[in-house]
Amino acid sequence: MSHRKHEQETGYIMTSYTRIALVAAFAITAAAPALHAQHMSGKGGHMMRMDLDGDGQITRAEAEGAHEAHFKQIDTDGDGAISLEEMQEAARARAAERAAARFEKMDTNGDGKLTADEMPAPKAKRIDKMFERYDADGDGILSAEELAKAMEDRHSGKRGKDGKRGKDAKKD
Repeated sequence: MSHRKHEQETGYIMTSYTRIALVAAFAITAAAPALHAQHMSGKGGHMMRMDLDGDGQITRAEAEGAHEAHFKQIDTDGDGAISLEEMQEAARARAAERAAARFEKMDTNGDGKLTADEMPAPKAKRIDKMFERYDADGDGILSAEELAKAMEDRHSGKRGKDGKRGKDAKKD
């Protein structure tokens, strides 16, 4: 049956624009995995490290293999178990890598040093929020005692003066 005859029998006439839209939608759908892989290999690309064969997809075998390789990388003494010291060293190494990458992005003139102009300025809103939460006596100064209390609250899961988190924290 011809396309035109089918349109006449069903009463559905597909316009050129509809055909173009369908072809475009199909092309986008077909390209989505590759586009996603390209995105993942850039920002947030740590997931694509599991793509051992570089085909832009991660199979279950690749994910399991990456997990095993990661475990072996942390288990530096090869005893089949990760000690606290090995975990801490792995964390230090990751932190050093992240700090180096961040430093490189911030060092806009590439001189290996960060000037005050290259350092991102803290947002005024964030500073205001910090003082609202932790300046218990409202004097505009964070004392050693207020900072100690703030750190204690942060580590215990508390956030504000009233012990509530985030937006639920009340201002006194």
